[in-house]
Amino acid sequence: MLFQRVRPSVTKHLYVRPTIWMPALAIVLFLSIYLPFASMLVQATSPQTTVAAAPATSKPAAPAATSPVAGAAAPTPDTPPAPSFPNCSPLSFGMPSQLSLANAPVGLSVQTDAPTQYQIYGNTASELRTQIRHCAPGSSSSTGAEYTGQTSYNLSWQYAVSVGANCSAQNIKVGVHTAIALPYWQPTGNATSGLAGRWQLFATNLGTHEQGHVMIDKQYAAKLLADLNALGPVDCGSLNSAVNDIVNRDVAALNQTNDTYDAQTNHGATQGAILPTY
Repeated sequence: MLFQRVRPSVTKHLYVRPTIWMPALAIVLFLSIYLPFASMLVQATSPQTTVAAAPATSKPAAPAATSPVAGAAAPTPDTPPAPSFPNCSPLSFGMPSQLSLANAPVGLSVQTDAPTQYQIYGNTASELRTQIRHCAPGSSSSTGAEYTGQTSYNLSWQYAVSVGANCSAQNIKVGVHTAIALPYWQPTGNATSGLAGRWQLFATNLGTHEQGHVMIDKQYAAKLLADLNALGPVDCGSLNSAVNDIVNRDVAALNQTNDTYDAQTNHGATQGAILPTY
C-alpha cells in the first residue's frame, strides 16, 4: 500500500497541514515543505520558506573603523545623480520545485541548483549597495530588499505502508531541492580603486555562507530519512500522526539550526560576507 503526502507551497510562518485522500487500495501522501536557508533576504517571509544572507542597511557608503553588518547596502539618495550605467532588473526568485519521487530510488534524493545571479551595475560601493536594494530578491517599488542573497529548499517524502497486525512505513524516499540567489557585478575601468577586490572577497564569502545553509538542509533531509526508517510498527490508525510527529520535529530542528547558523555568523559577516562600504 503506497502512502504519500503532499504539502502545498506556503508562505513563511504558515505551516499548513495537507489534506489526505485514500483510494481503495492505496493511501497517497506527499508532503512538500518550503524553507529558508543561509540568511534571510526578506523579513516579510518566514525562515520556514527562505533563508538569506548579507543584510542591506541604510549605513552611508564611507570607510568604517568597525566591521559593518554583513552585506550592508546604502540607501538611494533623495536626489540621485543620473547614473552612467544601466539600471539593474529586480530578480524574481521562485522556490525550488518539489522533487518527483515516484521513480526515485529508495533513500535520499538531492538536487542542488547552480546559483541564480542577478546583475547589478555601478562604479562605487554606494551605487552597488543601492542597486542591490533595488534588485535583490524581495525588493519592490516601495520597499528595498533587506538582504543580498537568498537560499531556499523544498523537502518532500514518500513511503509505502505495510499492513498487518500493525502498520509500518517501508521503501521510504526523501527528496530535498535547494536553490540560491546571489548578486553579480562586473567591474569596469571607472570603478573605484580597489573596489573590485573588495567585492570579490564579499561575493566569495557570501557564497560560502549560503552553501552552509545548503549543507544544513541536506543534513536534515538525511536525518528525516533516518528517523522515518527508525519508526517501527504502530497501530494502523496512528501511522499518519506518528510520521507527522517525526516530520514536524525534524522541520522545527532544521529551522532552528538555520536560524542559529545565521545568528552565529551574523548572516555571513563573521565569514567575511560584508558588502564594501567604500
